Amino acid sequence: MESRQSRKIKIFYPFLFALYPVLFLFSHNIEEVRFSVIWLPAASCLVLTTLIWIAARLTLRDNVKAGLLTFLLAFMIFSYGHFYNLVAGFAVRKLKTPVPVLVLVWIFLFGLLGYLAVKTKKELLALSLFLNVMASLLVIFAIAQIAGAYLSTSPSPRVESPAQEPITLSPRTGLGKGELPDVYYLIFDRYAGERTLQEYYSFDNRDFLSDLKSRGFYVAARSRCNYPQTYFSLASSLNMTYLSYLVERGPVKKRVIYGMLQDYKVWRLLKTAGYRFVHFGSWYEGTKVNRHADLNFEGGSLFDFSHDFEQKLIEATILRHIFKDRLLPSTERDRILKTFANLAGIPEIKGPKFVFLHMLLPHHPFLFGPGGEATKGIAGPSESQADRYIDQLRFTSKKIIWLIDHLIARSASPPVIILQSDEGPAEEEKPSPEIRKYPKKYREIINWRVRCEILNAFYWPGVGHNNFYETMTPVNTFRLFFNLYFGTKYPLLEDKTFIAVGTKSGVLRFQEFPPAYWTKEIKKPQ
Repeated sequence: MESRQSRKIKIFYPFLFALYPVLFLFSHNIEEVRFSVIWLPAASCLVLTTLIWIAARLTLRDNVKAGLLTFLLAFMIFSYGHFYNLVAGFAVRKLKTPVPVLVLVWIFLFGLLGYLAVKTKKELLALSLFLNVMASLLVIFAIAQIAGAYLSTSPSPRVESPAQEPITLSPRTGLGKGELPDVYYLIFDRYAGERTLQEYYSFDNRDFLSDLKSRGFYVAARSRCNYPQTYFSLASSLNMTYLSYLVERGPVKKRVIYGMLQDYKVWRLLKTAGYRFVHFGSWYEGTKVNRHADLNFEGGSLFDFSHDFEQKLIEATILRHIFKDRLLPSTERDRILKTFANLAGIPEIKGPKFVFLHMLLPHHPFLFGPGGEATKGIAGPSESQADRYIDQLRFTSKKIIWLIDHLIARSASPPVIILQSDEGPAEEEKPSPEIRKYPKKYREIINWRVRCEILNAFYWPGVGHNNFYETMTPVNTFRLFFNLYFGTKYPLLEDKTFIAVGTKSGVLRFQEFPPAYWTKEIKKPQ
């Protein structure tokens, strides 16, 4: 029987605790995501908690106990991912504990707590009041962090304004008068360079590179990224400049860099020449959509949970294994295959087009075998992540050849195609056991070679291969393109690679890697 005091107390902490994970995740990623991403997750969490509350209230007919049971169930659902990352993941990897056992243990633990909460004879009023206060403080603190970030008055540099000068077609291209080639800038995330694959993965990629060359591509065999992080790398290549000028007046917030992925110099220049802008995004927030594009093929839809923010939130819940092992791989596989199909149809659109693609292949999760067969998404305890990466890279290479054949065959005039990676393999794809075979003094260099050496290939009709060079980096891609096709006079920059140094709130400086990182000869252990 519910006491009079229990009926009087207002129980709202279960709903605040359900909302807190969304606010917490957003507050820690506020520089990378838009505020609008929180609405669907927040509504979903509140609806789920409300349904649990209604069921508990109707069953127990006790306001306080229903609130506590709702809180325990919601906490069980929304905190499992953190438990797994801190403790249970070790049990899976090292002790070979089956995942279902861990989930059952977690459910049993909270089932026991829920049973005790329901059966206790105590009124639990003090506990309810305490949880009301704690939940309120957590939510207030998260909102204060978010508000502080938006209201921050710390100086942040203005991005160089993209040039607006009209440009005309240069006769040196060999194209007809007034004829503008479609331009495809295709980014395949974490596609490793030739040397990296040969020396550290023991994989010979010459068949793919030969296929490119036989179709007229120039492959910059010793290319590397200018920044080993997606948003810095693409901000640099799309704006045709290094980013060091941004930190001249102080720390730079991530939102400034993300803004450079939306409004950038390349699309503005091509727009003045009469191009339409077509954007193919990924689930990565920085390239998911582009508000300036004439046509957006978004990297995720409302209900497929392919958005970066939603993925991280679901991975914190008890649904993480169903999501990561079943829903995400299936959804992401379908999206990638659909993206290739949509890309192949772009030549049918009339008029000159600038097409930007950022595809998270061969980037993990590992969704494809070498022939395109479905895989589980992550490397299992007995599997090599390097092998899974190579399998996905082989599939990626086959789809690239298929795509460029369709683009060239279907285009009214030969298109410009740039195949590039924004960075090399990261920890999820690295051949760590192979790297550990090298002497310790060389491992840092090797790790950064793996991270920075990239695929970089050019199909530029009417342009001789003598205009390229094997160490060319992405920052010079469009400088050279506009010089050769539109008669501009952009000087080519010295090819360098930088790492960002800073804090979560901003970048303090960009530190150049020593040239020896790329030139030093390191013999492979026998």
